[in-house]
Amino acid sequence: MHRCFSGVMHDGILAQVAPMTVRIWTFRVVLMVAAVTGCSQPSDQGYVSRQGNIMGSYYSITARCIDNPEASIDMAVAALERVDRQMSSWKEDSNLMRLNQLPVNETMAVPSELWDILTLSEEVRKASHGAFDVSVGALVKAWGFGSGTAGPAPTEQTIQALLPSRETAGYRLIAPDLAGRNREDVFIDVSAIAPGYAVDLAADVMNETGCPDVMVDVSGEVRTRGKGPKGNGWRIGIESPELLHGGLEGVLVLKDRAVSTSGDYRNFRDLNGQRISHSIDPRTGRPIMHGLASVTVVHDTAALADAWSTALNVLGPTEGMALAKLNNLPVYMLVRDSDRFEAVYTDPMKTLMDLP
Repeated sequence: MHRCFSGVMHDGILAQVAPMTVRIWTFRVVLMVAAVTGCSQPSDQGYVSRQGNIMGSYYSITARCIDNPEASIDMAVAALERVDRQMSSWKEDSNLMRLNQLPVNETMAVPSELWDILTLSEEVRKASHGAFDVSVGALVKAWGFGSGTAGPAPTEQTIQALLPSRETAGYRLIAPDLAGRNREDVFIDVSAIAPGYAVDLAADVMNETGCPDVMVDVSGEVRTRGKGPKGNGWRIGIESPELLHGGLEGVLVLKDRAVSTSGDYRNFRDLNGQRISHSIDPRTGRPIMHGLASVTVVHDTAALADAWSTALNVLGPTEGMALAKLNNLPVYMLVRDSDRFEAVYTDPMKTLMDLP
């Protein structure tokens, strides 16, 4: 049964703490409204909002539309569902899983959206020197994450056998729409870019159907267009890791930009008393072990913000920050320093932040 709420949509998004064995503050983005599912509500400023479930998580759409916002949101949600059907690694009949089950010497036609994601993934793989690689799925499963079964750590022999190639992606693209796999043990997992890509599609649909001011959020991957309810850019709060009651380190003000956060706080497992991150370094085949708690990236698209936040999270605070500066990326990192957190960020991110 659906539940709706009444009230005014706030244009801010605040971080929240993720409860876990070791207390870690993160940028988990949530709309400042009551939890609802599948309902649309108007605000005093003419904005409407709808929230629901998608991709094993949530979606939230807030927009001001010239006419018929319900129809626009319906089409945006349909775009989210289309990406989920095509690229889920949990649905055996998805296009992605059909590709994963394809014999190495064969190719198959893939939808344009999946083609786009594989192409973007290869671009980020090269730019990140292999820190981002969607063909790392077999190792993710071997360590007990994704659709894998939690068990003992993989052996060194298994890790070496499943390591992605340093030179080529684990898949091949044959224009205009044919794809195949390069190795039998390759398992492609696009969960580190597909949510952002879906957000981009939904935001574009909203814009094309008469909604110039919109924010789309899928599981913390956020894309903005136009103005927020306050009349300026969309405001996204970054919560201080050292203040327990809503203290803000700063506020991102975004207009026609996207933001994504990656970290070790959402998905981990305990292995023989050791906390194992779900983020697997494709270069080593092992979970990351550095002190980077979370990294937030602003980009023109949510797909690239999503992919780059994953890549920089794998690289860690030193190597990741160096690559962020080289690529002129707006990046904000929280780095563990003994019993506290140090915030470091690039100059482009500073220009987007309203610091307290």
